[in-house]
Amino acid sequence: MCLRAGGLFEQDPTSLRLPLTTRRPPAAMASKGLQDLKKQVEGAAQEAVTSAGTAAQQVVDQATEAGQKAMDQVAKTTQETIDKTANQASETFSGFGKKFGLLK
Repeated sequence: MCLRAGGLFEQDPTSLRLPLTTRRPPAAMASKGLQDLKKQVEGAAQEAVTSAGTAAQQVVDQATEAGQKAMDQVAKTTQETIDKTANQASETFSGFGKKFGLLK
């Protein structure tokens, strides 16, 4: 403040100084807010993609496991059928052999 002619106290316009801390203009603050929001949205989107990928992998794993179990069951059933058929054929030929006196 200075004393001017007339005895009035007024602030000297040449003494106006910026504070030591810098303040962002409103547009820069809005831009920073948008950048923060963008980062939050990107983070949430990445989490959603990761979750979806994990869920999809679990579905694939379950389908693979179910398919493997089904194939194992088919192989087991096929082997049992082959074994039964072979036993029946063996018994049939054994019966023929006994009938014709070839086996005791």
